[in-house]
Amino acid sequence: MTFTEEKLVHVNAYTRKDGTHVKEHYRGISSNAASSFAPEQNDENLWATTTIPEEKKNPLQEALDKIFKRDSGGINFNPSSNLVLQGGVSTTNFDFSNVLSALGSIAGIAVNVGLGALKTATLLNQAYWTANKTFIEKLKPQMVNEVKKLKETLKLSETVEKMHLEKLTNTKNQEEYSKLYETFIKQKELNTKNKDTIAKIEYAVEHNNFETAMDEIKNFQADNSTAQKNYPAIQMSNPMPSPYMNTSVSPDWSSVGRQEIKGAANNLLRTGLHKYPQKEKAILDFGMEKLSEVFPETYELWKASRSGFVENPEYIMKNGRLLSSTSQLPPNLQNFVSNKLYSQLGVHDAKGIVLRSDSTLSQTIVHSSEFKQFLRKNVHRMLRGETVNGSVNFANLFHDTHYALGHTDIIDMYIDSQGNIHAKVIDTYDFNKDDPLFLVEWAHNLQDLRRLKNYFIVCDIIITPQDLEHL
Repeated sequence: MTFTEEKLVHVNAYTRKDGTHVKEHYRGISSNAASSFAPEQNDENLWATTTIPEEKKNPLQEALDKIFKRDSGGINFNPSSNLVLQGGVSTTNFDFSNVLSALGSIAGIAVNVGLGALKTATLLNQAYWTANKTFIEKLKPQMVNEVKKLKETLKLSETVEKMHLEKLTNTKNQEEYSKLYETFIKQKELNTKNKDTIAKIEYAVEHNNFETAMDEIKNFQADNSTAQKNYPAIQMSNPMPSPYMNTSVSPDWSSVGRQEIKGAANNLLRTGLHKYPQKEKAILDFGMEKLSEVFPETYELWKASRSGFVENPEYIMKNGRLLSSTSQLPPNLQNFVSNKLYSQLGVHDAKGIVLRSDSTLSQTIVHSSEFKQFLRKNVHRMLRGETVNGSVNFANLFHDTHYALGHTDIIDMYIDSQGNIHAKVIDTYDFNKDDPLFLVEWAHNLQDLRRLKNYFIVCDIIITPQDLEHL
């Protein structure tokens, strides 16, 4: 017998007349109605049989099983056809929101993973165009890891695709079949496109073509963002774990598909580990240590925060001094720092560090492009004898000041009789709420849990006429 067009049919486990037990499996059969027949009536060697292996399920698999739960029985299905169930099947109402919610969550995870990859690729692209080979060498492994995360999201989506097909193959409901078929085709097309895009990203990163990698990551995000918007977002009592969130706690799916909360999937990566602050801290510690050689000031300030100034006394002693209260500041600074603490943290007093003008952080500030621009903009006022106050946003992602300080105040900037420029750069070490970057959200959670210590920073700035010539 020849099979010219083959369909896929799921066969439940059964016992033959001779007592032999047959596991559940798929079989390929001809789409010609005249050639369909029962297995007991034909030579079983004619069947192409694939036995479904029994696998140990992880928490994600169990959670998805609750959504893609199969009905008993089966139907013939050819994924490439426009087959529609006809006659003898159930047409009762069913809840399709669970499936849509799961697909929306998966796409949301992909979008968030893409954000991290895009940020790293942007840094590498800047380093490439400034010929900073050292930075590229140190940060490229992180980019490789970001590509790995993209692959893991694809693997997760492909797992859901298989379960989607399983449910589609076994449904007896006319309405459910029609909707499942439509979403299955869309998901399969998205997975195919994602696989191709990730391959392009990986190739571009391998050959240091970071601009192309950025473009392809943007395409990846756009495709998955569109898919995410096509499905209702969901709110879960516990988040759906992404493949690289190694949590052993099974999610509670009692409310899945019942609430459509905009942005829930987008917040999944940001808040998914808040119940496990030790993991958030471990990941942030690891990242900071990896970047310590590139951004040493950022790492030193982080160590002071995570340990309450215990881990780096040498850095503080070498560069300045530790204060236990704002009351130890000069009178002209006490009110300013106290008010800044209150506006940022809701407290009037805290510990802090005062760094000398020859400290590594003060020198890093002086040589930053943002500070130089502020200086050029206000030098004419100082030459007229004015004292300048203002602020600077260190926006250069390639510079240590962006991560160590961010947005700072510059006060009491003036020129003395010897031509020296004086200033004070003041900041509070804290992490803003609702920052779009999920790593900052993690740090803010640790801050709220008192696992990171907030403090103030005062950097003394003195620029001599000789130093000014070299700026």
